[in-house]
Amino acid sequence: MPSPGRPLSSGPAGRANVTVLEPNTIFREGRINQLGLAFTRNFRSGGVRFQPRLELHNALNANPILQLNGQLGPAFDGIRGVLAPRMVKFAFRVDF
Repeated sequence: MPSPGRPLSSGPAGRANVTVLEPNTIFREGRINQLGLAFTRNFRSGGVRFQPRLELHNALNANPILQLNGQLGPAFDGIRGVLAPRMVKFAFRVDF
């Protein structure tokens, strides 16, 4: 018995069950690949410049896992977050 004067675990006779994981079997997530596109064009009329812009984020709509639950328990290895879905953004700039 260690210094507290009691067994360290609540199991029988201080024994604990430990699951040993094989290397490279649980961390299976690869690299995160995300494609973002932006299109812009300049137009001039007199002394005014117009610049419309279109941005497409996550153009291929990838959904890799960003975060897993690492806490031991029933929810271990559960997905906690994925890459944000496809998003389109419009912008318009005027300089005069």
